[in-house]
Amino acid sequence: MCIRDRSGTVYSAGSGRVVASLSATPNPFNPVTQIEFGLTVAGHVRLEVYDTRGRRVATILNEMRRAGDHAVTWQPVGLSSGVYYARMVHPDGVQTQRLLLLK
Repeated sequence: MCIRDRSGTVYSAGSGRVVASLSATPNPFNPVTQIEFGLTVAGHVRLEVYDTRGRRVATILNEMRRAGDHAVTWQPVGLSSGVYYARMVHPDGVQTQRLLLLK
């Protein structure tokens, strides 16, 4: 079982060990945000962005990544102001980060 704190960091409930992290800065943003994530093990990472209706609006990453800290830049094109969700699927599980695009 895992526990997630407000920053998006996930800890193993038994050991308190960091399992994964996901954050975005700046957030709210216009026109670009940097999405940062940390992995404890190497593996395939898929990072996608969804709107509030659950529709995928962007695929940012879909590739193998080594263990450690990573960062990618996202500059949405053709999207209106509003709330979006970055969803990362990785070997340790799934993380979600709320994003607020202001134009």
